[in-house]
Amino acid sequence: MCTGTIYWTNIGRIVYAASEEKLADLTGGDNAENMTMSMPCRRVVEAGQKDIEVVGPVRGWEDKVLEESAKWWRRHQQSEKDALQQQQEQMQRQGSTNGSVRSNGVGAIPIKVEDESILSSIGEDGEYKADLQIDWMT
Repeated sequence: MCTGTIYWTNIGRIVYAASEEKLADLTGGDNAENMTMSMPCRRVVEAGQKDIEVVGPVRGWEDKVLEESAKWWRRHQQSEKDALQQQQEQMQRQGSTNGSVRSNGVGAIPIKVEDESILSSIGEDGEYKADLQIDWMT
């Protein structure tokens, strides 16, 4: 799309830092969020009737661009995992009396109360258990 725009606006030179092939490798190839076409801009330009100079990948810049892109994708993918985990926890809380994660009696939920962590859990019978008395009405 970028090469097509460059072609139709009569820009005479394309300079790029990293190839689409190497950038696609960062995201695993078939990533739905980065559907890179395996169509080098040189091939698009060759199919046209205009003389457009193509320079790239630019030596020295390709590694920098790939390094920074890899950092962004790692952060992005971690954010996606975190969001999915939060969504799953919210779904587990639905139907819970106190908003705690129901986990079929397995696991525990840390609760923060006045600078102290209290370990609580939901038993197999569905009853909330904690090391203190809690008045749910307040």
